[in-house]
Amino acid sequence: MVTTGRCRCETDVTTAITISRPTRSRAHARGRPIAGAVWLVGAGLLVAVCSTLIIYNRLVRSAETVDAAWAQVANVMRRRSDLLPNLVAVTAAHAAHERALFDSVSAARSAYTASASLADQVERMRRLEGLTARMLATEERYPELKSSRVYEGLRFELLGTENRIATERARYNEAVRAFRTLRRRWPSNIVARAFSLPDPPAY
Repeated sequence: MVTTGRCRCETDVTTAITISRPTRSRAHARGRPIAGAVWLVGAGLLVAVCSTLIIYNRLVRSAETVDAAWAQVANVMRRRSDLLPNLVAVTAAHAAHERALFDSVSAARSAYTASASLADQVERMRRLEGLTARMLATEERYPELKSSRVYEGLRFELLGTENRIATERARYNEAVRAFRTLRRRWPSNIVARAFSLPDPPAY
């Protein structure tokens, strides 16, 4: 009788273990998809963050290239701006009838000097360039002006500065073109909008 009872107890324990094992296996199997989904979402977020940082840094480097190119343009523009007062004074001494033009050149130069934003500087410099070209054209109406050594020296310096401006402007516009191309591409355009990166003006 004792042996029979012991066998029954062992049978009951074995049955209980056998029944409990599938239950644990099913619970473990249900946990695997959840853990996999969590890892997948985490990996996706990590890739998205890293990609955003890489694209943002690339846009920043391109924008810094634009800023550096504009700094070179601004340097030669400053040289031209410094030459204009002397050129206006010499020209006005021989062409007093052009007073309105000289006043416009002086006003445009002051406006350019006072401009703060890049867009304002570009726009005002374009106006100053047009007025400077008109002022240089007055020498055709005043032969005594062309014979002035002071005027010729200033004019030579100004034309040399204009050539340097043209060179630096071409480099600046190329940097702007490269930045705009990068800024329009996907997904760089999304990152640029998200960080409100400005679009520099061409010159």
